[in-house]
Amino acid sequence: MHKKDLELLEEVKVFFNNKGSITIYGNYARFCIYSIKDVLEVIIPPFDKYPLRTSKQGDFILFRRAVKDIKKERHLIIEGLQDIVNIRATLNWGLTKTLSLNFPNTTPVERPKISEQNFVKF
Repeated sequence: MHKKDLELLEEVKVFFNNKGSITIYGNYARFCIYSIKDVLEVIIPPFDKYPLRTSKQGDFILFRRAVKDIKKERHLIIEGLQDIVNIRATLNWGLTKTLSLNFPNTTPVERPKISEQNFVKF
């Protein structure tokens, strides 16, 4: 986010029990949580309780799956790591150039279909 919105980012941090950290890079600020335990116990539960009402719910489902795979230490075996990279290839802008070069056999997973009939109309 732009650093002018730092106050909002600080409120997000408070909402998530003051876990993680906020870092400022020039004109931008970023909130990050690096602990898998915190992601599983603090970040994921509110999104499970109050699901996203856009197609981003599909991304969340894949993100949650990847985090659970890491918790199970599947990333420590090549097949498990490839599964996580396959998920990453589906999210946002896909793989970075470095990931693409290091994981040439990547096949993006199918994004879960989210029914738009459940979305709130404005």
